[in-house]
Amino acid sequence: MDEETLRVLVVPGQSPRSAGRLTSGVERKRLLSALSSAGVKVRHDSGGGLLVVEIANENQESALRKYSGLKVLPLDENVGDRLSEIDEQDALFVRALAIRANPKYREAKRRRVPGETPEEQLLLSAPCTPPED
Repeated sequence: MDEETLRVLVVPGQSPRSAGRLTSGVERKRLLSALSSAGVKVRHDSGGGLLVVEIANENQESALRKYSGLKVLPLDENVGDRLSEIDEQDALFVRALAIRANPKYREAKRRRVPGETPEEQLLLSAPCTPPED
C-alpha cells in the first residue's frame, strides 16, 4: 500500500447515529459497493462519516466525484484541520490518522524490529505452560 494513494473520504451527513443513510439519499452499502466496483479499496472505516481509501488512478478518483457532497482529502498529518463538525468518534479516528500520517511515526514504524519492546520480550520469553507450584 503506497501512502501517496491514500485519501480520506468525508461522507456527508453520515454518523453512527444516522441510521445508515447519507444525506444525499445514497445508502452506505451502495456507496461501499460503488467504491468496490470502481476498484477503490477501503483501508479504514471510522464507522461514521470517514473512510480511508486507496485510489490507484485518476479513473477511480473521478468515480468518486459523481457522489454529491462527498469530499476527498489527502491523508496527511493535517487532515483534522480540514474537517469541521465531526462527531466524537470521528474526531478520535482523525487523531489516530494524524498520528499514523506523521513522518516521524512512519519512520519509527518502518525501522521497528518485532520483539524489541520490553513487553514483547516478556511475551516471547514466557514459558508455554504455567509454572507448577
